[in-house]
Amino acid sequence: MLVFRDLSEVRRLEMRQVQSSRLQALGEMTANVAHEFNQPLTSIRAFAERLLIRLNRKEWSEELGRENLTSIVEQVERMGEAVKRL
Repeated sequence: MLVFRDLSEVRRLEMRQVQSSRLQALGEMTANVAHEFNQPLTSIRAFAERLLIRLNRKEWSEELGRENLTSIVEQVERMGEAVKRL
């Protein structure tokens, strides 16, 4: 005696689970990428704003400018490294 069972519903549920797991992984990856970019962008903005404020107050010095621009370049390089890791 042979018994046949329709497993299409089981397969459909398995595929939904796989899809759900993929979406969850994609969401986590997106959050990590956003964090990797947000940190340096926040630093770049702070360094640039600091320079702008000092320039507007005429408190700018070549040393301050060099320090802030060096920090901005470092943060941009950090973002470039993050892109390479994607």
